Amino acid sequence: ETAIHNFVRPHRGLKYNTPMMAAGKTDHVWSVEELLSFSV
Repeated sequence: ETAIHNFVRPHRGLKYNTPMMAAGKTDHVWSVEELLSFSV
């Protein structure tokens, strides 16, 4: 749930960016498919 919140769900308080976009860690809203296929 935390990863979906941080990468997939835009936040109104962040001008519709995700928290990871606001932190400069990504430049786009991720799809759930993209999140689940990401390997660490």
